[in-house]
Amino acid sequence: MINKSFWIAALTLCLSFPAFARWDYQDDNHPVPSKDAQSLASEIDALPAQLFLTPQDHNKVRRLLSYTLDQQDREILSYDEALAVFRDDVSDEHWFDVETQYLTLNSLSHSKQRLLELATDKTFDQLTGFGPDGVTQFKQEWRISTLNAEYFIFFQLRSLKTLLAEIFISPVPVIWVGIKVFFIYCVLMWWLANQKRLFEQLKSHVAANVGKPPIWFDLSGIWDEPVLPSPG
Repeated sequence: MINKSFWIAALTLCLSFPAFARWDYQDDNHPVPSKDAQSLASEIDALPAQLFLTPQDHNKVRRLLSYTLDQQDREILSYDEALAVFRDDVSDEHWFDVETQYLTLNSLSHSKQRLLELATDKTFDQLTGFGPDGVTQFKQEWRISTLNAEYFIFFQLRSLKTLLAEIFISPVPVIWVGIKVFFIYCVLMWWLANQKRLFEQLKSHVAANVGKPPIWFDLSGIWDEPVLPSPG
């Protein structure tokens, strides 16, 4: 009995190590947008709805929009530089910088979208039309999309690397998922192979147990007088 309890305790302790590792990982610092991007988002959230904007609010929207566009230009350069550094030296520290730049640009993009919704029609058309400012904004968004595509490629590769590392550390969850998927696959294939035969057996069983009604029952409805609705 003591031997059995000892081995159970030892097994539980061994299985708890991945949980402690995951807990320590979750306590690490996570990348967040820059303070300027967060401050800008808070300032935009404090603005009233477009219907209630005063002339002073419209001026503030134009000022914030101009500031946001300048910030995007600077952060795009920083984002590109962070990705270039990560390509040369794949490390967690450099990846942290890349994620910070990604989150910062994402926050600025949301801020710009919100400001465009609050801006006047003239400002909106100026920045989204086919004029010089609109073309400049299109190039800016295209550059951000290109950098984000590279970011997501690196992100997927790192996720795959982490998954493989976790499989080698503790393959039990992956094996269990594989068993469940294989079981569902077997059940599905069995159903596809036998569904026609099962339906035929069900149809024969129903036909054999449900007889035809007697002829007097079918003809009885002919002599029934129709029921007229009572006058309202």
